[in-house]
Amino acid sequence: MKPSLLFLYHLVTFFIPETRGFKIKNFMLKLAGVSIGNGTKICSSVKIIGNGKLIIGSNCWIGPQSLISSTAPASIIISDNVDIAPNVTILTGSHKINLNGTRIAGEGTTKNIEIKEGCWLGTCSVILANVIIEKKTIITANSVVKKNIPKEVIFNSVSNETITQIK
Repeated sequence: MKPSLLFLYHLVTFFIPETRGFKIKNFMLKLAGVSIGNGTKICSSVKIIGNGKLIIGSNCWIGPQSLISSTAPASIIISDNVDIAPNVTILTGSHKINLNGTRIAGEGTTKNIEIKEGCWLGTCSVILANVIIEKKTIITANSVVKKNIPKEVIFNSVSNETITQIK
């Protein structure tokens, strides 16, 4: 992605109503280096930042106030038909722990994230680096995903990381 063009995207989308102008928003994101499939709708207040690779499939919904941050060389792949509720955070970056430095957050690290077809990420969920969420999985509200999640389950990290098979 091209951070300078993402900056311009955010300046312009500030003036576009939250759930309007999807085609122009997608066009501008494509100019900034984001790959977006047909029919995807991204709300105006979504923040997309970083210089990593971002691929968003077709017919996705990305809700208000969500944050997607991809730091090179990592990539975020959001497959077709994924629904992302408001205030979801998706981050490829973290830090090594540094006990000898002046700060505990040491050297930066970055790992890929993949969200497969038909998933639903609940409000205020957080998806951390080095995670694959398999197809048709539900991540409940306020969950933190820090490991791979199997297909067709409901994952809830709020109640002791329970996984319930969808029947």
